[in-house]
Amino acid sequence: MIVKRNEDISYLKELMDNILIDIHKSGPVSACHLETLACIKKFYPDLFKDYEHQLMYLMGLFYKTTEPQSIIELSYKFHRDSIKQATSFDFTPVQASEFKEINNNKIFSFSAPTSSGKSFLFRSLLSIVDNDVVIVLPSRALIAEYINTIRKIVPKNVLVLQFIEDVNRNNVNRRIYIVTPERADDVFPILGSLNIGLILFDEAQITEDAYRGMLFDALVRKCEFYIPNAKKVFAHPFVSNPEAQLTRNNLVDRISYKVYKQNSVGKLYYTKKGNTFKLFSPYQDTDSIIVNDVILDCLNNNGSVLVYVSKDKLYSEEFMQDFKEYIDQCDEIKDAKALVIFERLKEYIGGSLHGDKHSLLLSLMKRGIVLHHGSMPLKMRWMIEEFVAGGFAKICFATSTLIQGINMPFDVVWIDNFVFNGSEDKKRLDLKNLIGRAGRTTNNSNVFDYGYVVISESHKNTFCNRLINPSTLSEISALSENIDAAPEDHKDIIEAIQNNTFNNDLKITESQKQRILDSDVFNDVAYILEKLFKRGRLISADKYYEIPTVERNRIKEHFRRIYVVHLRRQELTPAEKTVLSASIPMLLWRVQGKSFKEIVSLRQSYIQQKSKKAEINRRYRNGDITEEQKTIELGQLTLKRTPIAISLPNRNARNVTLFQTSPHSFKYDLLVYDTYDYIDKVINLSLSTPICAVLKLYYQATQDPLALDLSNFIQFGTTDITEIWLLKYGFSADDFEWLVPCIETIDENQITFKNIEHLSEDHRILIERYL
Repeated sequence: MIVKRNEDISYLKELMDNILIDIHKSGPVSACHLETLACIKKFYPDLFKDYEHQLMYLMGLFYKTTEPQSIIELSYKFHRDSIKQATSFDFTPVQASEFKEINNNKIFSFSAPTSSGKSFLFRSLLSIVDNDVVIVLPSRALIAEYINTIRKIVPKNVLVLQFIEDVNRNNVNRRIYIVTPERADDVFPILGSLNIGLILFDEAQITEDAYRGMLFDALVRKCEFYIPNAKKVFAHPFVSNPEAQLTRNNLVDRISYKVYKQNSVGKLYYTKKGNTFKLFSPYQDTDSIIVNDVILDCLNNNGSVLVYVSKDKLYSEEFMQDFKEYIDQCDEIKDAKALVIFERLKEYIGGSLHGDKHSLLLSLMKRGIVLHHGSMPLKMRWMIEEFVAGGFAKICFATSTLIQGINMPFDVVWIDNFVFNGSEDKKRLDLKNLIGRAGRTTNNSNVFDYGYVVISESHKNTFCNRLINPSTLSEISALSENIDAAPEDHKDIIEAIQNNTFNNDLKITESQKQRILDSDVFNDVAYILEKLFKRGRLISADKYYEIPTVERNRIKEHFRRIYVVHLRRQELTPAEKTVLSASIPMLLWRVQGKSFKEIVSLRQSYIQQKSKKAEINRRYRNGDITEEQKTIELGQLTLKRTPIAISLPNRNARNVTLFQTSPHSFKYDLLVYDTYDYIDKVINLSLSTPICAVLKLYYQATQDPLALDLSNFIQFGTTDITEIWLLKYGFSADDFEWLVPCIETIDENQITFKNIEHLSEDHRILIERYL
């Protein structure tokens, strides 16, 4: 409900009294009540202050309360004390209920609004669980935040990794793995070395996605089959039927589910049309109120704004023009800590503020403006999230990583991109999850927190309908469908789940393994090993490009055959073929130990044809051509065509190039993002598993050690045993140059270091958890 300026004070007091009584009776379950409270606090802060102390008690936000000042507050204090006595934690009533359900049941699925304290609940669980833990997240973008948070709250003898490895055995008493559904499968081959007691499926609404939802359900069922005694917790925001997770995956043993509607943060909603902002209520049909520019007010008051935009708008840099008015408000940052983060990021991506490595991301960050999306390298996202958490970001332009639960504090969420994919239920759910990022609750005592949501006037009706109507999950999984009706590329995983025919050692299905063995693909492996290895060593990328074009094309064709043989179809689409072809040089660069920024630089040289430029300039210096001819030839050079990275297989992929042929279309940041996508989406997630399965089967048949070498190169980017172990311990290949000389011994049991006195503070921080 909107409260207008110049309301009668006695009316407002009566309204506040009634709302507080209602919260006392039913809890803070009415979003309309919280909207009204936010409105009164904004327009009548002095009046609101008289109620704020009691409100925190009535809302159950006990971590924000001070000593009680009334009888009712004293009664709530007794409730708070009883929760602390029963759980040992300063939980809210909602957190206490969730904690109890998790303890008393083997499987618990729940739904709660964002800002309900789920993160604190999970941190508390991780601090007391004695066994190993697997946390499954829908997005790589969430992993950085989780790792940073968890490593701060657990002792050094707890191993925290963003992939599954059994390492540092002598020094750890338990492990916490934080992975996406695609990488969680790695847990099954090493179950004998683990003692998994808890599996957390956070943002479990991923189950509604088309293909990834099927992978998620497959993982859930495999976890129940192979790890039946582990507790399993499913957390969702704003879902009205969390029991759907149990129904769709046939989970029946000691189960429980609950819907929590208690809110802890208020929201105020605004429309924007042209330069006009209006305050409106999505819950009641009342007149809108014209107000000042909410965005400018926020920036002028040292607040922060998070803008939800499309990835296309970030990639095309269209957002720079659309939001120019607000970008211009941001001056260069002066804070020394912020500049340190800036310099680290600049060094990592190899970008600059000028020249042919000009990075718009760096130019904006220098002014307290950041970008955030899923195609940023994990290390890059860590730095950006550290920058935001430090309070240095004034504006953040982000994509659907917001929907997936990124916990970054901002005062305003501005929804510029109103395109939501999937069913109407999924669109409603994604919208609610997105606006939940506005006004994250703080730890400030006796303070009611609220945030702002801004949308376009043209989207108002759709917005209100999606916000008010319930969001449900389907109770039928794609894995339960008739396999004949499934897409061809999905049939193997459905069949393996239905028949329990996964090969955990090879990480493929038994039908895929048999398809490999029945083919003649070992001839392709033999050809690749012959061409890529000389005297037992992998050739360099430079030597690869010295191979005649006809033979290089044959190598690519053999790689294609090795990859395709595990599929039910015999051929890739033209778009799939170009992506596979473009990934091979990057695979070779990576296996030579090139750092991320070196791979980006090598790819830039190829795309911009820098070798041809150098050749033209050399001919001019030698007097072979005139200056005019040099200018003509340089002007005729165009950008090499390179396809945008996509996960494979993908029958529906379009053959889209990263840049147009004009040299002016080159953007360094796009190259950074796309290179990471190639390394992660294409090489690590798409190609690595099936190709390594073929190589391992080839080794079993031939005992050729080069097959295992190539498998290690593809999996780890190296065959050096020290470097492989460092990767398994969670270090990056970018750290090898300074880190390898500091290693005395390393294996699955522990790392011992030497000569570390000279290390910088940043480098010591990276290794201190293993000291």
